[in-house]
Amino acid sequence: MAGPMVGLKLVALVLGLLVMVPKTMQRNVDDPLYGLLQRLNDNEGPFLGIILPESDRDEELFKNSGYFEARKDNSSLMFAGRQFNIGKFRGMSAVYVRAGEPLANVGATVQLLIEKFRLIGIISYGTSGSTSDKLDVPNVAVPTYVAYASAWKWQEWEPSVEVHGKARPSLKIGDYNVPKPGENKLGSIQYEKVRKYTPKGSKRETFWFYIYPEWVDIANEIEASELDRCIGGTTCNEQLPEIVKGLRIASSDSYISNSAYANFLRDHLDVAAVDTDSAGVVSVAVANGMPHIVFKAASNRPGVPQDPKLSALARENVLKVVAAFVDRLSQKMQPQPRISIY
Repeated sequence: MAGPMVGLKLVALVLGLLVMVPKTMQRNVDDPLYGLLQRLNDNEGPFLGIILPESDRDEELFKNSGYFEARKDNSSLMFAGRQFNIGKFRGMSAVYVRAGEPLANVGATVQLLIEKFRLIGIISYGTSGSTSDKLDVPNVAVPTYVAYASAWKWQEWEPSVEVHGKARPSLKIGDYNVPKPGENKLGSIQYEKVRKYTPKGSKRETFWFYIYPEWVDIANEIEASELDRCIGGTTCNEQLPEIVKGLRIASSDSYISNSAYANFLRDHLDVAAVDTDSAGVVSVAVANGMPHIVFKAASNRPGVPQDPKLSALARENVLKVVAAFVDRLSQKMQPQPRISIY
């Protein structure tokens, strides 16, 4: 009798475990893309994840650059409305996807990329608005820190809050009254820290997210001589564009075209450039412990008319920097020959 009873108990245990399997896991296994994705990850991974700007123009430039070669079949997969494009970038297995917008969608895109594909790490690139003389148009920035510029509390009046002995930066609206500063019923905006999630938990808050140092070190090896001074072989900038390292940038859902606000970010937060996606990419990469890097070309200055030719040159050069970085990353990932000590 012991044998049948043990068998029945085992069957009951297995059925119980099946009932406990999350519905999301069942959907993943039943999904016809599940097997294909598993084979891609096993046979062609790990992949380099590349986050493109949410722009038809930038994606067209990327596809026509000669850097990316799409797979001959099953070259793209659709998840949650995002198209993930699979191939090789400078010889490395890669998946690229457009960032999306606003920042909440950027974060969701990055999380999908990490969950669906076995990754080496993530590269995010695009253009930005320069708020500082440290970054001229059309130079390319390799930032070391990024912040959420739209994480704030709207106060009734000027706040006087201190954290660890340091006052949190705040923008007093009345300081920008015309013709002279004074009180303003809009009060002030006080910048806030945000929750920092990591694979170990979410016990800390931060204003600045640091960008993966090991990859920043590799990017700092890239020389400005690898950039172009001319666009289309005819229109040339007076000076060779530069690669500016060690800057701080900030992201928000608002496109910033107001010079007074840009100057505030520069003077009070030491922000050299603003965009609409980098903080979303970096914060999710940090949460997953994923290596990552950000490259941003200055295509305009808030409050200053944009030069379309310089903007186009910025787009081309930031992509050149991405290619140069991938070449160096690929070399460092190659097995090094063993040197005999005898």
